[in-house]
Amino acid sequence: MVSPLKPPERRLIYVVEPHPIAAFHLAITLSRNSAAEVILSGVNLPADASFSDDPFVLIIDANALPFALAAFLRTARTVFHNARVLIIGNHLSDDELCRLLFHGASGFVGYQKVEEEICAAVDALTQGHLWFPPQLLERYVMLSSALEKQTRGDHGGLSPRETEVIGLLQRRLSNKEIGCALGISERTVRFHLQNIFEKLGVHDRHSALELAESVDPPQLPMELSVLKAA
Repeated sequence: MVSPLKPPERRLIYVVEPHPIAAFHLAITLSRNSAAEVILSGVNLPADASFSDDPFVLIIDANALPFALAAFLRTARTVFHNARVLIIGNHLSDDELCRLLFHGASGFVGYQKVEEEICAAVDALTQGHLWFPPQLLERYVMLSSALEKQTRGDHGGLSPRETEVIGLLQRRLSNKEIGCALGISERTVRFHLQNIFEKLGVHDRHSALELAESVDPPQLPMELSVLKAA
């Protein structure tokens, strides 16, 4: 007897896009994924999503928002801990993309690649991966690690790799996202985190974050201020 095919997992997608025609076009493109459930929310954060325990993808049009994207992004990730934020846009520099990643974005798709990439990007984010060019992730890891060293000092003898891991941990990245950014497995990430916890004298990632955030950061060099610009 042949077992029935398992239905694809639902992909809940909220689209923050103020232009109705662009929003409709995005919805049509996303509907190619048979498991996608697309909800258009204009320029407002989806209020009903805060009551859901299921992970979902929040798509934001970077070039269409009438207010600062970084602040909007910080609010979105604070209110919706289960959101995976995908930015679409055009003419964004590597520094701007690093800044978006710093503030909680999980992926980016340029306007010219929306048709061919956005469904794959949504699937990747839903599975806990990042969707950024490899060279961008390398630059971000370098900046994040340097920021961590500048802000926290020696950190009790952390290795260069452990410094990279805790720098990404502070950006609220999951183990899978950290592994994706560094090109290592989740198991290796957990190994590094355990070493970090022992060196910092804490027992879990929450305590490590509390310890890291209790330190007042110094004035940042110009190269690192790229990440924290509004």
